[in-house]
Amino acid sequence: MRLERYVICCFILILVIAGNVNAQESIVPDRPGIGNGTYVLSPQMTYLESGVEYYNLDPGSQYSFGQVLLRNGLTKGVELRVVLNSFVIQNIASTTDSGIPDPGMGVKVNLYNESSSKLRLSGLGSLSIPIGSEIYTSEEWVPTTTLLAEYSLSEFSSVTANVGYTFEVGRLPAAWNISITPGVTLLRYPQTGIFAGYAGVFSDAGNQQFIEAGITHHLESYLQLDVNSGYDVKNEELFIGAGLALKF
Repeated sequence: MRLERYVICCFILILVIAGNVNAQESIVPDRPGIGNGTYVLSPQMTYLESGVEYYNLDPGSQYSFGQVLLRNGLTKGVELRVVLNSFVIQNIASTTDSGIPDPGMGVKVNLYNESSSKLRLSGLGSLSIPIGSEIYTSEEWVPTTTLLAEYSLSEFSSVTANVGYTFEVGRLPAAWNISITPGVTLLRYPQTGIFAGYAGVFSDAGNQQFIEAGITHHLESYLQLDVNSGYDVKNEELFIGAGLALKF
């Protein structure tokens, strides 16, 4: 029953967010890093970002198919985000579980974006919706706020930083989310970029500290492909993923 509600909700959200779309010159997705970029979609622009991931957990393995994020420019400086998440398969010991984690919704807004400045700031507010599969749902509406910053070092390089806070809800503890991600566009291959950085999650339930890296390639002005990986130095766990971002 919970899964049926999730599918119906996702279908309605897709219809709402994809109702009016336009093309624009270049694509600037939030994939594939753990953090998010400062770029806010222009009005009536829509992105579909998706991917797959293998996660080598300490007690087993996990496969994620989907990683679906829909983004739509609502008005100047404001975008709506719908996180439809993934279909997850976990193999732990001799047990296999599968299902869909809680989806979510969010809003990203421009805070500071002057053409004369190398610094850009945005804010992101999100809320998870407890309608995922029974084994993966948190059973709570969980809000998170994040400050996003980007500083251009040169025409071909920049550093992106996120500082986020997930509020304590019910039995779920509060958590701080921090990421720092330098990125570089290759001089001889301007459609290709590389990034490497750090991301951490800190809460009373336990900490995660990732070293991550990846490659992005703009196959077309409306299509980005990516591969990415990360290693949790705290828990000695590894993930490898690939995906795409498509602009409508």
